[in-house]
Amino acid sequence: MDEKLVVTILKSLELEDWSNILFVIVVFIFIVYILLRWLQNNQSRLDKIQKVMVSSQPLTTSNSLVFDKAKAKEIRLKDMIIKQRINAKRARESRRELLKNKEMLRNIKEELYKKKKDEKLVEELKQREILLRNRQQEYEKWKKRIVIENSGQDTEDEDLNSELLSLSNFINLIKTKKVIQLDDLSSNFNINIDDTINRIQELEKQNLLDGIFTDSGKYIYITETEWQDLTKALESKGIIEKSSSLVSICNEVINIDKYTTQNMDK
Repeated sequence: MDEKLVVTILKSLELEDWSNILFVIVVFIFIVYILLRWLQNNQSRLDKIQKVMVSSQPLTTSNSLVFDKAKAKEIRLKDMIIKQRINAKRARESRRELLKNKEMLRNIKEELYKKKKDEKLVEELKQREILLRNRQQEYEKWKKRIVIENSGQDTEDEDLNSELLSLSNFINLIKTKKVIQLDDLSSNFNINIDDTINRIQELEKQNLLDGIFTDSGKYIYITETEWQDLTKALESKGIIEKSSSLVSICNEVINIDKYTTQNMDK
């Protein structure tokens, strides 16, 4: 019954009705096409955004690594300053104790002079004097094992930031000069040559400096990039037969003459 009804309806349709139906179908197909195009464009935009986000991730990671490395250097530098402060404080306390012991020795001598007739008392005081002298000798032995900067000067506790600034100036001077005389460096910071060398070696252990000492009493600061460039240059040259060739390669990579000229101009 339904099929007959449908056939009857279709037969009753005129040309204009068929035109309207065809128009509706075309419009429907066009709308579907537009929607598909719109979805494709949005998908391509999303893909581009994802690519940009993925490409920016390594840069963010690189910045984070640089920050973490700088933070680690600062922490190592502060730890080094704190250790130096502790050693200096212990030295001052021992120095005060030594002065106190000397005062006690002087008092003992006065007691011996006043009460020398009393042999028992004199013997007791002598034992005390020997004990104090032994303590003083132990202190002298202990003092030789501790490196104290600016020995012989009574200094108060300095602020940690001030010491950090002093050590930073020490590092910055070496990096700025590139090639520096150890005598000049020690005189600038009022420390002897041995303490200057020890300080540089300690900073090298902390990865805060890197370089080489020369036989002429100089220190040459070398950056990590220069070490890498020097390695590449030596690998590209192959076997080097003459020391002069090695020196020439090092001068090309590190460019010591340039920094020497700049320092002379200054």
